[in-house]
Amino acid sequence: MMHKSHLELMSKWIHEEAENKKDNFVLTKQQKYSVVKTYHACPDFSKEQKDALKAIVMKDDNSDEGLQCVKYCDMVLPDADLKAKLWAEITDPKTTEPQKDLKLKMMCFFQRKQQLDLIQPYFEKYYNTLLEVANGRDREFIEIFMNFMSPAAMARDEDLKQFKAIQEKANKEQEFFCLFLTKQVELIEVSKRAKELCAKFK
Repeated sequence: MMHKSHLELMSKWIHEEAENKKDNFVLTKQQKYSVVKTYHACPDFSKEQKDALKAIVMKDDNSDEGLQCVKYCDMVLPDADLKAKLWAEITDPKTTEPQKDLKLKMMCFFQRKQQLDLIQPYFEKYYNTLLEVANGRDREFIEIFMNFMSPAAMARDEDLKQFKAIQEKANKEQEFFCLFLTKQVELIEVSKRAKELCAKFK
């Protein structure tokens, strides 16, 4: 669904339904939420196009889920200044925001498949911040942060190096954190081996 042509097609369906031009099937509210969120994250559409689609999907929708969808759309836009703002708010040790709001910000921030160029500069910041977060925040936040913001899926040599370095410094009494680090290292090593095998037999 992240491909531009697919998003264009689904956006067309939503517009046609709103204009009573489509009667063979309709998208569910949940499907429309999914489309408008992904559409907002995509760098291939203008703000005007995104606002128009959001206006149709969210018309007369004052539900809690609808309001969350609007927040998501506003925070997932492919904008470097927005990324910087979200990062600062997420990592602020003095924040009083509820965990669910911070989790939503992390989900919006870490758009690897559509906004890799915007989040790559933060991979190094993640590694530089992870120990500080693990030693200074409550467990719920730590688990959300380390899972939602981890660059491990990139499976670069640098990612393996960074996680191993953090392993050496981690507080061994924080078993959940040490287990997370171990799993990240394993994930990267498996991904690297898979890539090597694919290259070998290509």
